[in-house]
Amino acid sequence: MSTRPQAPSAPNYTNAFLWCAGVQTFMAFWVILASWGISWVLLIALAMDYAIKALRRT
Repeated sequence: MSTRPQAPSAPNYTNAFLWCAGVQTFMAFWVILASWGISWVLLIALAMDYAIKALRRT
């Protein structure tokens, strides 16, 4: 028989991990969608700039 005392069990951090993973996933999707939105706004602004310049020439 061992005379060493039984080690305490490790705390359960499963819920904390799942919440943090969910928040980080939400932030990652937010950044992806924001970058797509910025690119669409820039493309539309560029198209409008070319259209306005073309209308000025006529």
